[in-house]
Amino acid sequence: MSTPEVAVVTPTRNRPHLLWRAVESAAAQQDVRIRHVIVGDDCPVLADPAFVARLTHAFPHVTVINTTPRSHPRVQHDYRWARVARLRNLGSAATDLEFIAHLDDDNTWDPGHLSSLVAGLRADPAAELAHGWRRLLYDDGSPYLIPEGLDPWNDDPESSAKSYALLVASGVVTPGSNILRDRMSWNGILLGRVDNNELMVRRRLFDRIPYPEEFSRWKQKLGLGDDALLNYLLLKDKVDIVCTERVTVNYFMGGKSNHETYVPLASAAS
Repeated sequence: MSTPEVAVVTPTRNRPHLLWRAVESAAAQQDVRIRHVIVGDDCPVLADPAFVARLTHAFPHVTVINTTPRSHPRVQHDYRWARVARLRNLGSAATDLEFIAHLDDDNTWDPGHLSSLVAGLRADPAAELAHGWRRLLYDDGSPYLIPEGLDPWNDDPESSAKSYALLVASGVVTPGSNILRDRMSWNGILLGRVDNNELMVRRRLFDRIPYPEEFSRWKQKLGLGDDALLNYLLLKDKVDIVCTERVTVNYFMGGKSNHETYVPLASAAS
């Protein structure tokens, strides 16, 4: 069987050291060939020809797209997750490869991450999405142990506690661990916990259900992320999903897909 080719998409803005680490992680993937599409959000670093030349010389499989208000006006949006979704879709559309995976610039993969996802999809031709699990880490690489009774992604104490209890009951969280065994649903309850960095989709699924770029005001008020809304749409469409049950994603806490560094609409449009 031929070596599978995978499109890897990384949205970024002005975090060159983290970006370089992510690109190295993708380049180290075993038993696959990759085309890595880096999509900048009006990114000053990617506007520097010298940096791009160093990056693409070190990693010839990398393609750089740096969106600007002039070159990609549709990217401009005042809700950050709609903005990130647009960047992901641009990167996914930049190749015609069968398999598409996403790696945020502040995270990394174990060397067998992509090959395990490809194997899952190849073993089940009906499946259109495969995902693994993730370990939570501090910036220095030490384990981030999930605080008992708290969901780190929920700022409201009451709802955070309820979410934590649900995650423990569903097997996503084990108390005292830094491992998330993510899943989209449990006992008919939407968990929406499959993270962008964990998943791989077939091209036909991306063509049918790309990342959602429209978020109602209600969804914005909830702070719904691009991956959470995608999880909902995939469940609604009854997409066949496989899980590798392997922990292959190194998820560094605190970055939130670098949303704090994405260009605000006002400054981008000025």
